[in-house]
Amino acid sequence: MVCQNKICVLDFETDSLDNNFNQPVSIAAVMIDGRSLKICENGIFYSLISRIPDSEVEKYGLSKLDPKSMSINGIRESDLESAPPLKLVWTNFINWVKYFNPKPSKWDGPILSGHNHKYDRKIIERIMYGTHYGLKISNQKSIQYARFSKMTTEEQKDYFARTATLQEPWKLGPQSEFFHPGLYLDSQDYSHILFENTRNYRSISLSNVKSLLGFKDDAEIDEHHALVDTMWSAEIIVRYISLMRQVLKDVDFETQNKTHLDVHQQLKNILQNEKED
Repeated sequence: MVCQNKICVLDFETDSLDNNFNQPVSIAAVMIDGRSLKICENGIFYSLISRIPDSEVEKYGLSKLDPKSMSINGIRESDLESAPPLKLVWTNFINWVKYFNPKPSKWDGPILSGHNHKYDRKIIERIMYGTHYGLKISNQKSIQYARFSKMTTEEQKDYFARTATLQEPWKLGPQSEFFHPGLYLDSQDYSHILFENTRNYRSISLSNVKSLLGFKDDAEIDEHHALVDTMWSAEIIVRYISLMRQVLKDVDFETQNKTHLDVHQQLKNILQNEKED
């Protein structure tokens, strides 16, 4: 059966590079129909996101704005002054995603996708569960682990009670069920599989993959814009899925029980040695 799930291709632009401590300043997503591999009606989401100012980031343990990162994504601080806060943007985004999965089952949810989606997934987890995952983190000088490990539970609690602790910046609540809980599509991973044996393979950055596929940059379109990167990631993922569907038609996958890695004999040898030991 052809895939019934939608495919949600997502990308964030952030105010610094480290996705453990940065803030998202824009989000873009494209919803692809899993059957037709076309953009769904109303299937494009984009918004700027206002950020916690540098004067307050220390109490949250967040990094300050990195001008280099902002110059790459082309977003100015002034652009964010009138942007909605993350809580509102995220609520709108969740409602948008849920619109494409009217069924109650999480297994029918859209498949989260992107190019190097692990980077963006980390940010999603921080938004839902908090940067510190609900743990009390001291912003004082770190205590030596050896000393801390010797404390009783009560002494550890007392230590955290006496030291200032970092606050959670967001922690909007676990809402992971709006995506499929087990499947992820990353065009970066698939690009490596497809191109690793070609002479012109240098990296699997989005820009280089576009070049390998013969796409030319458009001078009128900004690179590193969340929506631009999302649209190209969606294009690449759709092309890869289309390719795999064609391969499935043209290639006989029946193995005749023959393996490349001599799996049967390898396992027999290992398990036999295990028994003898």
